[in-house]
Amino acid sequence: MVVKSISKKMALEMARDTIGGLSEPSKMPWYSYSIPASYCNVGSQLAKLPNTVCSDCYACKGRYLFGTVLDAMQRRYDTLDSDTWVDDFASLLDRLSVGVDSSLLYFRWHDSGDIQSLEHLKRIVAVAIKTPHIRHWLPTRECAVIARYQKEVSSSFPSNLCVRISGVMVDAASPPVQYGLPVSTVHTDSRLHPDAIECEAYKRGGRCDACRLCWDNSVLWVSYPKH
Repeated sequence: MVVKSISKKMALEMARDTIGGLSEPSKMPWYSYSIPASYCNVGSQLAKLPNTVCSDCYACKGRYLFGTVLDAMQRRYDTLDSDTWVDDFASLLDRLSVGVDSSLLYFRWHDSGDIQSLEHLKRIVAVAIKTPHIRHWLPTRECAVIARYQKEVSSSFPSNLCVRISGVMVDAASPPVQYGLPVSTVHTDSRLHPDAIECEAYKRGGRCDACRLCWDNSVLWVSYPKH
């Protein structure tokens, strides 16, 4: 397929109408996608419990509470059931990737929010399949949806999509190893588990820079210092 080159501004304006737009966090190497954290099915329940990762969610404070940001995330949520969502999303990523160095083509799903349903997950997988030149990272706590997908759809995910199961408790003694997928946890101070690889974004002003651990399926356990 030949992808017509258009300006970044025009591509993002088109995305606003079809998939609700994308976000461009300063930490990430490229674009990401977010919906309101209030729609997290598991996370909204965990947020009520002490010492869970979600009880102090970064996506429930700071810039995520700005009116323009909330409006943008709601707009994305409202387009999830669009019949053309998969094709529109893949087309947008294709257009934005034209002329971009491959070392930067690393996309994150849900810097805020999470999978909403099995159908939502299937659509994300379809976008990844349509954009094999882009690496996708999907962190999630929606284990029931993952289990349904592996039982009803496929036991595996596309090689360019890293589905990383997120731990529930801060300073968990062990990762939530299940479903044959890589995991992530959150730790405080010196509580990093010896089997985990620490995210060192805090040493780089909160940025990934050249690090791509979270997108790497061979990295089985990443642990993030608690914000």
